[in-house]
Amino acid sequence: MTWRLARLNLGVLLAAMAALAVASVPAARAMSLAPMVAELTVAGPASSARIQIGNESDQPLPYETHVTLVDFDENGVAHETPADQDFLVFPPQGAVPPKSSQVIRVQWIGDPQLKTSRSYYLEVRQLPVSLTAPAQTATGQATAVIQVTYRIKALLTVAPKDAHPAIYVRQVVAAMIEPHRTLQPSNIAVAPPEPPKVPGLQVTLENDGARHALMGGVTWIVEGDGPDGKPFRVTIPRAVLSGAIGVGYVPPAGGKRVFNVPFDTPSQGPLTLHFTE
Repeated sequence: MTWRLARLNLGVLLAAMAALAVASVPAARAMSLAPMVAELTVAGPASSARIQIGNESDQPLPYETHVTLVDFDENGVAHETPADQDFLVFPPQGAVPPKSSQVIRVQWIGDPQLKTSRSYYLEVRQLPVSLTAPAQTATGQATAVIQVTYRIKALLTVAPKDAHPAIYVRQVVAAMIEPHRTLQPSNIAVAPPEPPKVPGLQVTLENDGARHALMGGVTWIVEGDGPDGKPFRVTIPRAVLSGAIGVGYVPPAGGKRVFNVPFDTPSQGPLTLHFTE
């Protein structure tokens, strides 16, 4: 893999991928997927992946699967289009026994002449089950029964054989940034207060290669001159990077991403940003 780097001036970061819970009681059911990211090719043994659905509850977990083509804008906002026709998923529906797991196979059956890589979400939806009639209180009033369902997405990438990313650093700006926040349900009555901003880097990356790049899986190294004029070299901790940008997906063929990374730089002068495996 070749990383093309740029030296820039420093002035004054999907997926997707969290469980979407709908309401909760009486029996919360925990569902998981592993791996959460699977990289495939258009042909050969690597054109399929095995995804494990975990059921940590004490009840059976009925599920169904759906695939969507996903495009990310430069801020990481996903735009999805139904794309079940591009994959063979087996089994597409099922039920995972309590305290157990089940493996599903995902096979690419889309365009074998793909020119640039694509990204998809494999969504596993927990299906609602029939509930018994609600109990009644001593006054004869029925008690409410609320059921929980989960939706979890794994990121699937499909790339042509021998395709590679070509990442350029287009801009690095020192800025006060908002730290990464866990997504909140849209139906909460009161939104949580915005956390205070922290010192960070706003980094714009462009990928001119035919393959996507996952920048959360590489090491970010910042170099420059400190206030005393002496050079410094700092590696951004992997935990900080992962928490800020997740997998750090950058689309191919001129795709751009803007990442906000917490980093208190010791310099306001020129910096060089390097990536290593």
